Amino acid sequence: MLVIPESLKKLQLRFTCPELSSSWIEYIFYYHAEDPFQAKAWLQKHMLAQSVVTQLYASHDDAKNEDEKLIFEKLIDELVRLQNIPLDNLENLPESQLIFDLQNFPVCEAVDFVRDVPDALRIEKEGCDEGTLTGEGTVTEGEVNFIIGTTTSEIEDRLLQDYPMQIHQDPQNESHLILSFPKKTSCDMTRITFIEQEKPPEKKIQKKIRTPEWFTILTRTLIPNVGLPEISKMEMLAIDELFRKEKDSQKWIEDFNEITPLLPVEALRATFYNPKSLYGVGYHWVRHLYYVFERDMKTTVARLRWDIVHRLLIHHHYECQSKLCGHALKERQEKINDLVRRRNFSLDQLEEVPKTELKFDLHFFRVEGALEYVDDVIASIESSKTILANASLDITLFTGHGDHSLNNDPAIRRRLLEEYHGKIREDPKIRGALILHFNKKTENLLADAPEWFIDIISVRVTNVHAPHIRPEEIPEIDKILLGKRDHDQWFHDVYNEDKTPLENLQSQFYDGDDYGISFHRIEHIFELTFEDFEVAKAMLKWDIFYRVLIQHLHNTRNQHKALKNEVEVQSYGKRIDAVVRQRNISLDILDIIPLGDLKFDLHWFTANGAIDFVKKLVWEVTASDTILKTAALEIPLLTGHGSHTDRKVSEIQRLLLLNFEGHIRKHDSNPGILILCFEKKRMYSEILSENVI
Repeated sequence: MLVIPESLKKLQLRFTCPELSSSWIEYIFYYHAEDPFQAKAWLQKHMLAQSVVTQLYASHDDAKNEDEKLIFEKLIDELVRLQNIPLDNLENLPESQLIFDLQNFPVCEAVDFVRDVPDALRIEKEGCDEGTLTGEGTVTEGEVNFIIGTTTSEIEDRLLQDYPMQIHQDPQNESHLILSFPKKTSCDMTRITFIEQEKPPEKKIQKKIRTPEWFTILTRTLIPNVGLPEISKMEMLAIDELFRKEKDSQKWIEDFNEITPLLPVEALRATFYNPKSLYGVGYHWVRHLYYVFERDMKTTVARLRWDIVHRLLIHHHYECQSKLCGHALKERQEKINDLVRRRNFSLDQLEEVPKTELKFDLHFFRVEGALEYVDDVIASIESSKTILANASLDITLFTGHGDHSLNNDPAIRRRLLEEYHGKIREDPKIRGALILHFNKKTENLLADAPEWFIDIISVRVTNVHAPHIRPEEIPEIDKILLGKRDHDQWFHDVYNEDKTPLENLQSQFYDGDDYGISFHRIEHIFELTFEDFEVAKAMLKWDIFYRVLIQHLHNTRNQHKALKNEVEVQSYGKRIDAVVRQRNISLDILDIIPLGDLKFDLHWFTANGAIDFVKKLVWEVTASDTILKTAALEIPLLTGHGSHTDRKVSEIQRLLLLNFEGHIRKHDSNPGILILCFEKKRMYSEILSENVI
């Protein structure tokens, strides 16, 4: 009996979907010599390309003319070729691995690809008529079959028509075609006819997209440290359409008249301020740029025009992301975050900006992108030798107040207030702004910091954010860490070749004491990092930082409880909940996390903090367009079973079972885990079919 390798089973369980069959996953697995890591990387690339192809086909269907459709077809062709094995080394592959998938090709591109395959096998055309192919070259013995998977009848009909003698249906699988090269005996006997032998197909000339006049006007004045990423033809078409839909677009490109009865800032406001648009610019940002450029009207106008282009691109990418999922969605969100960063100051040159004008616009960021950017702003300011040298500093963060957000929830503003509790406060003068406070630099925070602390914070990991910590707290958390019995092994790498990467991580980082980490949690982090050993190790070191800080905060909170200092108890409770949230997957990126990796560790939350977190988790899952689309879902919640508490009962578990009765249950075999249950979303077609019945 054929035994399927466990690593192949895991890949099929994880990646099988309507766009990626289990048989194709098996093929990729064996193509990569049964290496699960290379196969997984390939499959992730395949899924990313597939999501973009889906979006391109939607844009293709909406294209206004044939030239636009041709552009999309060329882009689709490039991506679908990436989904197949590369053609540059086919002659070294066994016959069993010469398999290609044509399902997503446009028809003409599929035919071109089939023509390219024999060329890639270096079958020379010497001595034969134009439009024919001979068996000269490396394919000289036996019969080579190309199984070309296709469920598209149009592609199938075209190939059977153009290759009548060489292509036939696979008798064992109707969705496969076979392209055969008989054993070579002479040039005349191994001839394969190309498309339209008498008359080669005419190539369509791709029309070059002309840069719109408005774009040239908006970007003709160069501004230091302001620029755009490379704009693709598809992006240019999209932002051109968005620009023309803006009712105020004409006044943005008209010559700006500096001679006006209005004050300069009011004249700028009258031209560029756009409060009703979702992707407009706020009055305070217009005023801010005017003073940043020392009241130079021409430079301010040029800078605001560049900002229009940035915002049009951001608008376009937000529209595209609504149709994406998985890695394609993550890539699109990273592009949005990069564009928003470009709207703000370069963090390398903050020392050159007047301190009164250190203001940052966080509008349009994804939530995690905003948190990461604020982390970078803090790091840049605190590492500067001059900015905090003489005085403390307050900087402004424009977040908005949620008027254009889902359910009017200002998610960026809310998360910043939660995660930087005590360092960030609301601006009393500007409704949609926050104040980020910095103390005067009296000494280097890291000068006396322990080596393990510097080791952790010097390594940045995606979606891992440094918690707010006060300088006077560092000695206390150092004392806590040095009191851990296994602390030495956490920062001394000894890799055992006889163990798997996961087993090595578990040997190094497992801690069964109070505020420790379990084998299950380590395995979860390893899976979240796509089994990247070095990234997982960096995340586990950050987790050490989180846990010793949480332990210190709980100790301090308990001291205030004993003294009945309710204000401090509440303040430290908020800080604890913020750090525990940071240990977990951010609720703002659930759509790009594999469903099997959606697990949350609720250890050390305050009771109210745990309930609030699960409520937000439920809201995010049910609000998602993708998570519950295909199946019901069960999410494990690690609560513990109270073995480290005075009463030996998990209060968090008790309250969750009470508050989410009917939607949450205990794990069948592990008393320290609850299962949060979600039903599959009913699709409109399902509701219709039920009504018919």
